[in-house]
Amino acid sequence: DFKGPQQHGVHRPFGDHLVPRYVIMGISAATDGTVFLTTLYPFTLHAV
Repeated sequence: DFKGPQQHGVHRPFGDHLVPRYVIMGISAATDGTVFLTTLYPFTLHAV
């Protein structure tokens, strides 16, 4: 389960999905329709 002090930078505001707590820094789209987002803290590449 995702509880405790290790949850820096992400939270679950609407249920089970983890959402970045801070600003999305970059957005890019691939030719297959996948959208990639980067967040600074925690530094992560998200595929949507």
